[in-house]
Amino acid sequence: MRKGRLTIRTRNTLSTTLLTTCSFATVLGAGHALGQTGPGAMLKPFNWNRSPKISCSGLVGGTWVDVPGDNIYGTTDFCIQKYAASNVGGAPTAQPGTVPWVNISQTTAASTCSSLGNGYHLLTNPEFMTIAASIARTPSNWSGGAIGSGTLVQGNIGGVTSAGCAADANDANAYVNSSCTASNAGTFANRRTQFLSTGRVIWDFVGNIMHNINYTNLSDKPGATNSWYEFTDPALATGTATLPRTQLVPVSSTQSWWNDNWNSTQRVGQFFPAPNGSGGAMYRGAAFPSGSLTSGLFTAAMDNTPTLAGTHYGIRCAWTPGECTGLAGGNWVKVPGDPDFGTSEFCVQKYPASNVSGIATAQAGQAPWVNVSFTAAKAACAALGTEYHLITNPEWMTIATNIARTPSNWSGGVVGNGTLSRGNSGSVTTAACAASANDTNAYVDSNCVGQNTGTFSLRRTQNLASGNVIWDVGGNLWQWVDYVNTSDKPGAGTTVQELTAFAGTISTPINNLLPVSPYQSWWTNTWNSNKNAGQYYAGTNGTGGYMCRGGRFDTGVMAGPFATALDSLASRTWDGIGFRCVHSPTGPQSISSLRLWLKAETLTGTADGTAIWTWKDQSGNGFDLSQSTAANRPTFKMGQINGRPAVRFNGSTNYMQVAFTGSITSKTMFVVAKLGTLTPSGAAYGGAAVTVQSADGYTFDAIVYNEYTVKRWMNGSDGFTRTPSMVSPTDETSIGPHIVTIRSTTSDYALYRNGQLLQSTTTYSPPTITNGTFNLSARHIINGTPVSNGYFNGDIAEVIVYDRALTEVERQRVEAYLRTKYGL
Repeated sequence: MRKGRLTIRTRNTLSTTLLTTCSFATVLGAGHALGQTGPGAMLKPFNWNRSPKISCSGLVGGTWVDVPGDNIYGTTDFCIQKYAASNVGGAPTAQPGTVPWVNISQTTAASTCSSLGNGYHLLTNPEFMTIAASIARTPSNWSGGAIGSGTLVQGNIGGVTSAGCAADANDANAYVNSSCTASNAGTFANRRTQFLSTGRVIWDFVGNIMHNINYTNLSDKPGATNSWYEFTDPALATGTATLPRTQLVPVSSTQSWWNDNWNSTQRVGQFFPAPNGSGGAMYRGAAFPSGSLTSGLFTAAMDNTPTLAGTHYGIRCAWTPGECTGLAGGNWVKVPGDPDFGTSEFCVQKYPASNVSGIATAQAGQAPWVNVSFTAAKAACAALGTEYHLITNPEWMTIATNIARTPSNWSGGVVGNGTLSRGNSGSVTTAACAASANDTNAYVDSNCVGQNTGTFSLRRTQNLASGNVIWDVGGNLWQWVDYVNTSDKPGAGTTVQELTAFAGTISTPINNLLPVSPYQSWWTNTWNSNKNAGQYYAGTNGTGGYMCRGGRFDTGVMAGPFATALDSLASRTWDGIGFRCVHSPTGPQSISSLRLWLKAETLTGTADGTAIWTWKDQSGNGFDLSQSTAANRPTFKMGQINGRPAVRFNGSTNYMQVAFTGSITSKTMFVVAKLGTLTPSGAAYGGAAVTVQSADGYTFDAIVYNEYTVKRWMNGSDGFTRTPSMVSPTDETSIGPHIVTIRSTTSDYALYRNGQLLQSTTTYSPPTITNGTFNLSARHIINGTPVSNGYFNGDIAEVIVYDRALTEVERQRVEAYLRTKYGL
């Protein structure tokens, strides 16, 4: 196994340098529960009446509607069931003519949606807000026909009916009488259809039934009393760290069409938090018996527990596309990346791999592939394709931590309340069992037959925060992980230990095996096998060293999502060890024509503040940038961009360069950068985060800041061409960090910041640059000398250059990789 020199990071500090196979870090603390970093990180929304670049055809679960994503809520384009789901043979199905599925708890609703397959999940709060905001900014949903004129539509409320009604196949029949008979006329407020800004129609997003939402918050609610609040109430002025106001109702600071004085008078709805320590499960909208003031598009309540079901509470599923469909190797689950573990979004096999004609396949009904060595397991994953590999420890920790932070994986329904499930580990069976195709059959009898009831601690399924279900992350069988430590094991010896019994070693610190407080504020450092987290067996130093995780069918309390063993040789085979594979296609290398790729984390091991003389290219093309003059070298800085390292350029002398061969015309360039200042030295003083230039420097394309116009981003030039059509139309207001992208073809330029199109032009074509140079910081270098007013002032964390114009989908993939990695 190839080893590399890497570092461990805990939040914003560098701890130590080590020799290991993987890079690890501590887990993010609580506070990102709704997928954003707080009000200060808000961005302007995408063009909300654009057509989503997503197809909802061919999905299971009935009729679906496409929804454009909104980066205010951190959503990309997704699909939502057009109607509240009905129970059709146990499957949540959106179809007219059948009554909504009610008497379903949040916990059951989440597993029911995910049972539809990869990408399906219970509606999340960011997705709910994306849809609700789209409805609220669409004039036809207001009684006066204009945004803010009159009141918002409320749906079937007020006790007109005595139960939730079926939708009608004809969208015009949007009103009901007391018998749920549909008609095309009625009181505007009671219209059951709502229009998205794209013109799509959705039924009962408000009214008829309340929607279970895939979000739980027991201890940090705004208001936190048994009272209904207007959204204008001072108690909700900012919300809380984990539930900001922006995740309950729009705010004018980020959505100019909204009036912060709107409340139940406009039928916006109200909020019922219940005291901290009670309830916690979110449900939204309004139901058939609700009153007119508490009923509204943004109504939210949190007084239910995750396991409470009632006649008012229903289910609606969402689907998001990802690279977990159409993959080799069976069934896969999408896992959100964790920036502190260095993971971007990836796909993991839903079940431990089975041997299906020699192919590592995650398939229900097939016994896991055991008696397989580490070497063979790694080869089996690699055989699936170029983007497949045996699961790494950062990926395992990303999954296990996600599980431990999800309330439904705790017997008490709240993180820390009761115990985690540790899977099939109680010697009920005498071998590792196959998984069931039905996620509710998560328990087994002595014959490995799936059961839908059993002891919670022995439940084989775990829920990710997204609502996706994964099997056997703990129990059933140990699983190989791509990590080895032979000589520096923590707690080396031949006894089973608690993971809390030692502090770790340089090579394997404790935070690579178990969450650690205070870096994970939700975790308590006394939790170990007493919470079914798992136990640890090292073996002696000098023997074994290859990592297995999870535990097996007969290991008892040793099993759990964080259970670890380091005593195996790479050649070991045993009926208690199997494996699962990961597919991670989101990195830049998965897209063709990659020409240059620089990542600051490849410089780790360098002391903070050290001058950098070379920055190695990760594209495989060998374009390592360098600076031979000591006075012109930038410096390496730890923890500059959401805890990640960057290279700092001083804006006056620092730059790096490398020559390339061949020709580049069309191109796409990305940079993750944080400005040192909004106005480096006034007008006409602007450096380039990255430049592609001719050898003499007179022709170049670049991502330039502050040069043609103060506080504006722009493209480079061809023979000193500068025009307003190449400059962003508005001043920069934040030093960032930002993702800035330039995409050019033979017929147009386009400039993006944080995924939003800033400027485009068809007036100019990109120059063809042959045998030129890549520069960092220096806008262009004329015959070997940088222009005196052309140095970049700020931190650069990552640079990616392709020698073609990427498609829209490809551009979004790279930007999604960068957003996830840097927590933007």
